[in-house]
Amino acid sequence: MSDGIFIHADRRFVKVKGFSTASRPKATSVKVEFEVTNSWALEDLLRQLHAGQHPQQDQIP
Repeated sequence: MSDGIFIHADRRFVKVKGFSTASRPKATSVKVEFEVTNSWALEDLLRQLHAGQHPQQDQIP
């Protein structure tokens, strides 16, 4: 299983409006602004972002 975060969005309904970075001594923050024109696409995007913040731990039987 991959430990990366991947976000997939339908380009018809989700567009990247802008992005920026802020560097600190130990890490860099990246902010991305999306423009979403479909409620289903918004729900899917928010679900993916939530999953990126709260990854499920693999359970070993």
